[in-house]
Amino acid sequence: MALFEHCAQQAANVRFTPTGHSLMGRDCVRRRSTKIWHIMQLIRAMVLVEIVVVALLSRHAGAQTTKELNTIADIYAAVRACWKTTTFSDPAELAVRLSFTRDGKILGKARVTYENKTVPVGTRLRFRMAVMNTFERCTPFSFSPDLGDAVAGKPLNFRFRSNSDSGA
Repeated sequence: MALFEHCAQQAANVRFTPTGHSLMGRDCVRRRSTKIWHIMQLIRAMVLVEIVVVALLSRHAGAQTTKELNTIADIYAAVRACWKTTTFSDPAELAVRLSFTRDGKILGKARVTYENKTVPVGTRLRFRMAVMNTFERCTPFSFSPDLGDAVAGKPLNFRFRSNSDSGA
């Protein structure tokens, strides 16, 4: 009889002493605790990998725009520099309104104010994802103190087109 079958049979017929200890064989208990230990180590490794990925991504996102922006035109130029469009069969167009905090983070949620409805739905969704990825890649911006005070909470409009290289 294999050890696994032996342990399974013992687990089905386990008896406990009056003090709460089981009478299962030591080799079965040791094997079960080793499996639990391996599972716990795997879970710890997965959590550690997730923490490292989050730390690297957050450091990478903050390091994207190290140049201090001084004017509203600099904001549009920074978004234009981050804009990476993929090729679309139809000319997609999207306008987004959003606000920033003083430290360059997006305040609240971006609102789509215009979308070209003649483009197929799948293309529109891919285009929206490209626009969202642009803002995820570029923000937070590094605003000068004066620009941060000027644009904090104020809505800015950005227009994106798939058929041209200029984004915002």
